Amino acid sequence: MKMKEIQGLSQEELMNQLSSHKKDLADMQRKHRISPMDNPMVIQSTRKIVARLSTEVTNRQGK
Repeated sequence: MKMKEIQGLSQEELMNQLSSHKKDLADMQRKHRISPMDNPMVIQSTRKIVARLSTEVTNRQGK
């Protein structure tokens, strides 16, 4: 997700996306520890999406 897409989300959608991506990230990391993934870069990109979503949540709370 790009920042433009994230900024266009409502607060509820933003929180849903954040929780969904955090859950996906935790699942991917757990599976990767057990048996290596074919493409571990997916973990990195998911982690970046979580960071972008968290940043937007923090920015909206400050306003």
